[in-house]
Amino acid sequence: MKVVEVEAIALALLEGLDAQDLGRDLGGGDLGWGGVGGVGLGVHAHTFARAARSHPGESDITRSGGVRRDRYVWGALFTCTISGIPGSLQARVEPHVAVPFPSTNSKGDDMQIEEALDAFVRQLEADGRSEHTIGQYRRHVRLLARWIGDREVDEIEHEDVARFLSSPAVRDAQGGGRRKPTSANAIRTSLRCFFAFVHDAGYAQSNPARLVRRARCGSPPPRALSEAEEARLVAVLEQGKPRDRVLFTLMLRTGIRLGSALGLDVEDVDIDRGEVLLRSMKNGRQDVVMVPRSIRGDLRAWIGDRRSRPLFESGLGRRLGGRQARRRFELILEAAGIDRVSGTHCLRHTLGTRVYERSGDIALTQAALHHRSIASALVYARADEARLRRALGA
Repeated sequence: MKVVEVEAIALALLEGLDAQDLGRDLGGGDLGWGGVGGVGLGVHAHTFARAARSHPGESDITRSGGVRRDRYVWGALFTCTISGIPGSLQARVEPHVAVPFPSTNSKGDDMQIEEALDAFVRQLEADGRSEHTIGQYRRHVRLLARWIGDREVDEIEHEDVARFLSSPAVRDAQGGGRRKPTSANAIRTSLRCFFAFVHDAGYAQSNPARLVRRARCGSPPPRALSEAEEARLVAVLEQGKPRDRVLFTLMLRTGIRLGSALGLDVEDVDIDRGEVLLRSMKNGRQDVVMVPRSIRGDLRAWIGDRRSRPLFESGLGRRLGGRQARRRFELILEAAGIDRVSGTHCLRHTLGTRVYERSGDIALTQAALHHRSIASALVYARADEARLRRALGA
């Protein structure tokens, strides 16, 4: 007959539980339960049965066991002597020294939302997420933190998240009026990702955003300039500063994003081949963009005899920043009498709209805008109102 000695951390009696309740919670089974010094102990038989089968000739095997009963539970170290064969076991339980120990899920105890957010951001950086994505997650989680107050992440329940998402903090835009459905969906996505990380990292026992679903809403139409607005914009650019003319014309004719344009260096431009190497694209990608012949002359003149340095610089000789570029574009739109759209992204939407209008080819539109998925380009395949009227005879 083999005898296996097993040392395990087991639960001590908590809040008046008797030996029978504790034994039932821990599984009972072949070993049943025993009472030692007024402390009930239940031991799951199958753990030791496996140990007896796996190590028939060994006398000491260390195992840890125990079930969380409250935020902190009291445990004691026991020696369990198991005699017999699997399926017919007997146990004698002897206590050693009683010691307090935290629950197995105490990693996030006393962790505030801001601390968890710092850990989340570090993980996003380790995963190679873009600064834009990280910044958006940070803003949305801090919006929750301001609304919910001084709370630990392990205390937040799914009801708290639901109340936040239906509150004016999410429902109302900062400038007044209702927040766009797509913007509210972005907040939902941020919270889902944040709390999934918090749970997976062991900072909370459950994921309070596990029930959150994105609202169903249609994709907004492209914010493209009309042909008349485009003509007025180009006229203002022709009369403006060379740097602004080259920057915004390049964006208008190639569809590149502002961040990609400002990240260009002189050596990234090959005017003879009509190509620009984008080193700073969404999701950290690199790609080559074709430059139309109509803007190559202005681009060559702007570069001059420079062989390096940023393509677009501020007055201080540093790389032009996004805030300054966006402010310059706002002034240009104002000078052109354009108030229907705002932001430099309308230049990218304008190119996508023109390419689809001229070709009717959604795959070509996808290639022009360097979308990874053709689904991203489908927004340009909306029915043109004038063509619809002609088709209907309206």
